[in-house]
Amino acid sequence: DGLKSENITAVYHSKGFEKTLIGNSNGLLIIINHSNSQIINKVDIINNVPVPQNIKRINHFFEYEEKIYISTDYGITVFNPVTLQFGDTYFIGLSGQETQVLQTTVHDGYIYAVTPNIGIRRALISNPFLINFNSWEVFNSGSWKGIASINNFLIGSGTDNRLYRFYEGSTLSIISTSQPILNIRSDNGFLTVTTNSTIYAFNQQ
Repeated sequence: DGLKSENITAVYHSKGFEKTLIGNSNGLLIIINHSNSQIINKVDIINNVPVPQNIKRINHFFEYEEKIYISTDYGITVFNPVTLQFGDTYFIGLSGQETQVLQTTVHDGYIYAVTPNIGIRRALISNPFLINFNSWEVFNSGSWKGIASINNFLIGSGTDNRLYRFYEGSTLSIISTSQPILNIRSDNGFLTVTTNSTIYAFNQQ
């Protein structure tokens, strides 16, 4: 059907825009437009982002206010699902260098980004200068793999395979899994947690 992927590393379906986004290890972005069954290959990350080819992997998609925030091995790239055009790229290393971003979310006015090397970084989502690394601060310097927001809760998945709730500057362990956590995602009031063999669905309670 025209879908020719390299090595799929992330998948996201946008209900509102009727599009499925498929990310690959080489930075290739494939878009399936369900309204007309069209498949579009976007090579902007491969060709235009000025970083080594081996750090262009797409790790995660997060949709917020008609933008898709693409987490990659170099930082965050913004994508417009209406125009199918790429926007700014955020290099959020401590000195503005590229750094691997595993996942993003938005909670209480901030965009949060999980990195394996410098913990969780955050910035005001309304800040017009997110492209400036000085706009980002260290929220938590621990070892994290994922982050999601469910209603009033900000939840992180740690490298110890536990879920934590961030609360007033501290963390509260809430759930432990017997297998490594691969992904967490919030949708329709539920937090889904994926491991190698199991998918858990938790409500806010």
